[in-house]
Amino acid sequence: MLAGWLRNGALSRTMLALLALAWGSGLRPAVADDQPPAPPMATPLNEEAPLNGLPLQPADDPPARFEPRQPRSDADQQRLASLAWYMTGQLHQSRQEFDEAVAAFRQAVRIDPAAIDAYRTLIPLLYTRADDDEDREEARELALQAAGRTADGYDLVRGLAAVMARGGDVGEAAALLGKALELPNLQKGSLTELLLRRDVGLFYRLGGNGEKAAESYRLVFEALQKTDDEALSEEDREKLLGDPGTTYDEMGQVFLDAKLPDLAVKAFEEAARFRASRPAIHSYNLATVFRQTGQPEKALNELQKYFDAELQSKGRAAYQLLKELLDELERGDELLPKLEELAEKDPRNNPLQYFLADEYVESGKLDEAEKLYTRTLSGTQDPRGAVGLVSIYRRQDRPEDLLDALTRAFTVVPLPEDEETLKRLNADLRDLAERFASEIDALAEDESVLDGLMELGRKLQSGDEPKLEFVQAYFLGKIAAQAKRTEDVENFYRRAIDMRNDPPAVLYRELGEYLVGEDEYGKAAAVYEEAANHTSDNLQEVRWLFLYFQSFALEQGGKTDAALAAIEEAIGLRPDNLSLRFQNGWIHLHSGELDRAAEVYKDVIARASSARNMELMRRSQFVLSSVYVQQGDMEKGEQILVEVLEEEPDNVQANNDLGYLWADQGKNLERARKMIEKALEGDPENAAYLDSMGWVLFRLGEFEKARDYLQQASSKEGGEDSTIYDHMGDCEQKLGDEEAARTAWKKALELETDKTSPDEEMLEKLRSKLGLDGDGKDESGTTASSDN
Repeated sequence: MLAGWLRNGALSRTMLALLALAWGSGLRPAVADDQPPAPPMATPLNEEAPLNGLPLQPADDPPARFEPRQPRSDADQQRLASLAWYMTGQLHQSRQEFDEAVAAFRQAVRIDPAAIDAYRTLIPLLYTRADDDEDREEARELALQAAGRTADGYDLVRGLAAVMARGGDVGEAAALLGKALELPNLQKGSLTELLLRRDVGLFYRLGGNGEKAAESYRLVFEALQKTDDEALSEEDREKLLGDPGTTYDEMGQVFLDAKLPDLAVKAFEEAARFRASRPAIHSYNLATVFRQTGQPEKALNELQKYFDAELQSKGRAAYQLLKELLDELERGDELLPKLEELAEKDPRNNPLQYFLADEYVESGKLDEAEKLYTRTLSGTQDPRGAVGLVSIYRRQDRPEDLLDALTRAFTVVPLPEDEETLKRLNADLRDLAERFASEIDALAEDESVLDGLMELGRKLQSGDEPKLEFVQAYFLGKIAAQAKRTEDVENFYRRAIDMRNDPPAVLYRELGEYLVGEDEYGKAAAVYEEAANHTSDNLQEVRWLFLYFQSFALEQGGKTDAALAAIEEAIGLRPDNLSLRFQNGWIHLHSGELDRAAEVYKDVIARASSARNMELMRRSQFVLSSVYVQQGDMEKGEQILVEVLEEEPDNVQANNDLGYLWADQGKNLERARKMIEKALEGDPENAAYLDSMGWVLFRLGEFEKARDYLQQASSKEGGEDSTIYDHMGDCEQKLGDEEAARTAWKKALELETDKTSPDEEMLEKLRSKLGLDGDGKDESGTTASSDN
């Protein structure tokens, strides 16, 4: 599991270079959609207007209006009008008047939906508008519209998809190309279709969907293999393949990962045809196929050919494959000698040198590893060496060297915050990121080494001339946060903030998030307030965001009036941001002001009219339903969920929530069961949905099955919930186990009591079941917590 604070890594893939689209730059944010004044060329001449003011010679005939031999058709008139709007848009764009330019280009494509030049200019303008999801959605729709009208439009779709992928939206990029592949005017088997399938295969691969990537590549590969009348022309093959060796190699790897070894071999053989001077690459590829098909000896023989060529193109993966093959053959003791032999023959092969050093570490040969890391790392900032030295210095408890290696690695290792981004890194970088994250996890758990590191940091920051650097302070704060050392977290984050006149917003955000996670709401609110009031221009641009964070901390700390004041100021700064209004509703709900919360959520739902706000609208509907239920108006609460299901019959939360409401009331139980089953099909690990299933089974009298689901619910993330344990107690009682029932109810009482704003009705119900008074004591004066 990667540490939660890991930084974003870069996305770099070979084939993205084939998918470029030129985009505008320097755009200012805009949302206006006003139609500009009609350009002069778009206004037809008045047939009755006199032709005055034309110079005539004495013998000239009077001027006469030009009458074309063949009058312009309506289609011609439309094209001319569209062209006039397009030229008007270009004029506005040249003057940096982007709102007006966008409006003019929109008019051009409205008049002539096949005006490809207008699309080419309008789509980049819309897509590059900062933080405007509606414009980006319009850009996608226009690209598909262009493709549906003209063949050149498909190039726009592919270009836009490439830009989306470079921005990290590979899933959306693949979805856009998928829609283009469904357009009725797309000729099956054409170069255009194959280019789309090649690109969508790439995006599926980058997104970690190997099965879909393989299916897309298979169709392209089969087309490339045809030799009959349907075979592609040489020109089309070149356009489709780009660099043939690289493209076929990529296809082969995708086929191999998808467990399609026969196709993989064919693709690798094609790659080899275009790499006559580098047959060793083909040998490596064959080794991967032989390994997958259970032929490790053959795989070793082919891998040796790759080693003999002293290539580095496969990086660490080649030596990892060697290690795995020897392990499969139960010859793991041959690994180090083999690596040493290869390293001696190829001393400039850095991937090999680092892999050998890593194996020295794993074997406990730390001195040999340090020498090799240091020698290979000399004069470079190679992250592989830095991560390797971190491992050594941590094990040897050398805090000064460890801090130096940690901060060096921290500045050069790409570390994504989520698994999806991690998957997009190439294999070597992904392995490096995971190893560094593992080292951080090990360090956070090693109290002795961490004590020395923190003591060193405090020493470096003390005195008249402190020597602690900004990156060191920041890193020490992050590792202290992972180890839950609050005093050190505050100290080093504060130090990092004080070292910058214009401190990055991330410092305040991360420090505040940590304090909130530790229930230090007052301290967190103070951190967010400081950020919101900082004089830095960069921080003032996101003042609204820190007011939003502050409102949460204030409300959690019981300061509702201050929380409302903060969120209302944020709304004043960003009145169109519905998430801020949703937060306003949450504050009222959390403080028990149900009527006011209902008003706010209804307002959010009314404002959330566009597709980009659909998720927020749904969340508001679910919360509003819950508010009505808490107010005792079950009918209104149910009606909202019914309306959601009319629009989205498969919405998992609506199915669960309505099913639970019915189960809780003991009505429509079989329907409720089916609805909760549907919810669990969509999210089988959801603790709330498992609890719902347990509760409807309880109502149906299937107590043993109900207990199974409730026990599952309590073991999942979010399963430490008073309602789940209350239900479990009821179920155990029905099964005749009073002791287990009391244990569950006591756990529910403990969980509810520990809440910032406990539900008094729930507390009273649990005390009643346990036979306790309002002070939590039974008739003998014993508290629930001491009751065995």
